[in-house]
Amino acid sequence: MKVQTKTTVQINVAPVFSDATTAVCELHPRRNADEAYVSGGIVQLPPSGAPYEIEFYLEPPTTPLAFDRDDPWACKFGGCPSPGDHDPQFGHPRVDSSGKVLTVDSPPGPGKRALHYSLNCAGGARFDPIIVKG
Repeated sequence: MKVQTKTTVQINVAPVFSDATTAVCELHPRRNADEAYVSGGIVQLPPSGAPYEIEFYLEPPTTPLAFDRDDPWACKFGGCPSPGDHDPQFGHPRVDSSGKVLTVDSPPGPGKRALHYSLNCAGGARFDPIIVKG
């Protein structure tokens, strides 16, 4: 039985400002290896034949924002997600004990598709960037 290894993509999420409903953030690659996946605020996941694990790090660690532990991630292909939208391909979002790291699993993508996703913060603020798959 062949085991598929995951490609881990680490992304810094740098809050610029936030209010009760909106978090405006910049996305940056966390490591040099992630520069191939994160550019201009868009995450691009080329078809690799292996699944991806995407880790979002709220920066700096002292930011008052934290990921919502109950609903940290919403996503939808072809349009902006509403709270509770969860494409089954992106399963099991996990928030670490600090509330500052969100991990999401993603399978390799078939062809070009735009996934609109929302990083949901405790208190209700949301940040809605895009992932391009394939």
